[in-house]
Amino acid sequence: MNQETELAAGLEQLGLRLTNDQWADIETYLKMLQKWQASINLTAVHHRHDLLRLHFFEAFWAAETFLEPSLVLVDIGSGAGFPGMAMKLFRPETRITLIEKNLKKAMFLKTLARELCLDAAVVAKPAESFGNWQAVDCAMSRALRPSKDLLQTLQDNNVHFLHFRGARKEESFDSWKLTAEQRFPLSENRWVSLYVPIVSRETSVDR
Repeated sequence: MNQETELAAGLEQLGLRLTNDQWADIETYLKMLQKWQASINLTAVHHRHDLLRLHFFEAFWAAETFLEPSLVLVDIGSGAGFPGMAMKLFRPETRITLIEKNLKKAMFLKTLARELCLDAAVVAKPAESFGNWQAVDCAMSRALRPSKDLLQTLQDNNVHFLHFRGARKEESFDSWKLTAEQRFPLSENRWVSLYVPIVSRETSVDR
């Protein structure tokens, strides 16, 4: 099985379909990653096959599995745009803010959003300084370990948290309620966990 056939089989296994326009946007995204990677360390994954399977497809699957399209989302420590920008590409109607305190990475995200004609807000400061948590339904992070203060702020504002992680669970969420958890079907050690504050508003973010 060649890599393209494997990728098609992976999408079918996940129950996902992509339009020709979405594939075109993905190719643009990959070209921009390659261009900017020469001067900024955006991701440790460089091969197209692995980027698609472990970054794009994981984000698409998580959006479809855990999140309703109407939710207001924040991606904390967005970096190269995973999972947040990939989710926006998959679901353009999603309202999302990408928080990235590294100014060069934030500039990449702004340029990428403009290139893809995606209405994604980019905030270039620490998540602890973000002042609009009360309007957010669900935060998420993939590469960033959220601080204790940030998690407390999210709890105070009844913001749910979608955590992309490896095989080991994060102890920081011991005071949260785990409502859903699944292993990403295309990886042996990638998991996604959905947490809610112990006292949560009624807005449902899982299916």
